[in-house]
Amino acid sequence: MLSGRLVKWMLLLSEYTITYELAKAVKGQAVVNFLAAHPVPDNETISDDFPYEQVMMIEPLNLWQMYFDGASKISGTGARVIFITPQGDLLPYSFTLVIGVYDHTPNYTRSPEEYPSAANSGRLLKGKVAIITGGARGIGAATAKLFALNGAHVIIADILDDLGPTLADSIDGRYIHCDVGRESDVESAVNLALAWRGQLDIMFSNAGVAGPFGSITNLDMDKMKDLLDVNICGMVHGIKHAARAMIRGKRGSIICTSSSAAIMGGLASHAYSLSKEAVLGLARSTACELGVHGIRVNCISPHGVPSEMLVTAYRNFFGKADMGPEEVGRIVGETGSLLRGRSASMEDVAQAALFLASDDAGFITAHNLIVDGGFTSAFSTMSFIYQ
Repeated sequence: MLSGRLVKWMLLLSEYTITYELAKAVKGQAVVNFLAAHPVPDNETISDDFPYEQVMMIEPLNLWQMYFDGASKISGTGARVIFITPQGDLLPYSFTLVIGVYDHTPNYTRSPEEYPSAANSGRLLKGKVAIITGGARGIGAATAKLFALNGAHVIIADILDDLGPTLADSIDGRYIHCDVGRESDVESAVNLALAWRGQLDIMFSNAGVAGPFGSITNLDMDKMKDLLDVNICGMVHGIKHAARAMIRGKRGSIICTSSSAAIMGGLASHAYSLSKEAVLGLARSTACELGVHGIRVNCISPHGVPSEMLVTAYRNFFGKADMGPEEVGRIVGETGSLLRGRSASMEDVAQAALFLASDDAGFITAHNLIVDGGFTSAFSTMSFIYQ
């Protein structure tokens, strides 16, 4: 049985001593030795019949010059592993395989928390409390799942009461109905975090609407104001109330979703473009004020993610009611990315949010992380000049 709060370290002297199923996960690699770190949640145990066959290896890790008691250095690479059930549900266990050569047998006498590169590689947000507005679907939902997988306690704040509670239950989180255009709703979401876990570490202000399309000469100002209530005032509400909670703890990460439309003209409607560029200015100015409290404020600007918002816009533009995310992604990959054939996914943006939310981004603030495959940075139509 493996039990307890701390990671149990096992030295596996050869590829033949690892379980058959895990050996299959690294099949084909030139392995000299394995070192496996298995985090076990509080008050839980893992028996020998734990479903190791339900394993998926993800995300290679560069793990160079790792130091342990009794071993001067381990150099090599590794992979982060997660467990999934036959139904496709993620289990709250992570596993890190480190593949490399050790100088001599380590003597594990200290807490594995002292070796964050290995022990915590799959738990970047362990114990942190996060609110995600617009978290019931799309980018928000992908981020909620990833945050939870990395150890965060997640509150999904959305108006989609049919989707939010189910997702929250699946990640052991909480759901609250929240129209970000109403300040009291956002304040209630922050109060929920404080009542539930006593702190707020991460605010991902992600909720937004597309707003009106068409010529500036025919812009419906009432619809424009509705958009500004959500896309701009909603961001102000999120930063305001998150900052109040985070100032008490002297640290925190606030992330605002902007857009490639804030970087480059012609990618979205006038109203939407205006609102997303305003978010960049808001993030920079609030980062100036809140930095003294250890609070970081950053933006993410996605491009070409086949979300419901973008798919709906493409359906209207092309007049194809049956156009789906796959087709939209294909179009973006062919015409809207330097990485030809590759479009952005929800998970790409979620990974960006995970980085900015984590301590790995501890010296990054007032920054706009553009997730666009290089589209807004370069002009590739004349790539023939490189031939």
